[in-house]
Amino acid sequence: MAKPAQVHASKAESAKMARWMSICSSMADNIEKKHFVYSNGGTARTYNSAVKRSRRSNCALYVSWCLQKYGALGSGQTFYIRRGSSSIRKNFGHWKKKKVQVIRVNKRASRVNLKKGDVVLWSGLGHTNIYAGKNSSGERLWFDAGKAATYGHHSGSRFNNIGKKTQGYLNSKTVSYIIRIKGL
Repeated sequence: MAKPAQVHASKAESAKMARWMSICSSMADNIEKKHFVYSNGGTARTYNSAVKRSRRSNCALYVSWCLQKYGALGSGQTFYIRRGSSSIRKNFGHWKKKKVQVIRVNKRASRVNLKKGDVVLWSGLGHTNIYAGKNSSGERLWFDAGKAATYGHHSGSRFNNIGKKTQGYLNSKTVSYIIRIKGL
């Protein structure tokens, strides 16, 4: 009887992962279709507010909005890591411990055992993205709403490539934290 329970748990985890990846993908598509631009100022704490107001986003807001839609963050709860910092800044008191696990890492990415769906905060870069697994060549794929995901690769440029892509340069960078959704 133990095997059917394991299979059932595996199917449930698979369904949760599919939902999480779908949210990440649809949020990326919506940001691109609605002509959002990269910005660290004049932003909104929820996706719906941003659509109505500013149509501005950045790496951390994209990830925060995905986590809000999934239910791992409350509406309007956001977080980020500053360039040159190793601490998480957030506009709320406590993480939903039943929903996420916050893991302090402080290791080079090539030495970190990431799990598909992990939210990764990068030391020194002031950057946040979502690990989306590996491609057929074994390269890591990322949902990434940094400046490199825009036409001009700078603030004020319109997003055009947030979806799954390789970011080989990240393998030599330091992962500060992983935020792992429980049950994926």
